[in-house]
Amino acid sequence: MCTGGTWYCSGTCYANNSYKQLRVSIDSTGRICNQSCDC
Repeated sequence: MCTGGTWYCSGTCYANNSYKQLRVSIDSTGRICNQSCDC
């Protein structure tokens, strides 16, 4: 889980027949802790 992290959009992914941004969460220590195909 990402607690107190920063969300930003990076790259793209394909979902639901539509290209969307890949949302990646970086926690306070700089680790990638979550990602999803919507922003």
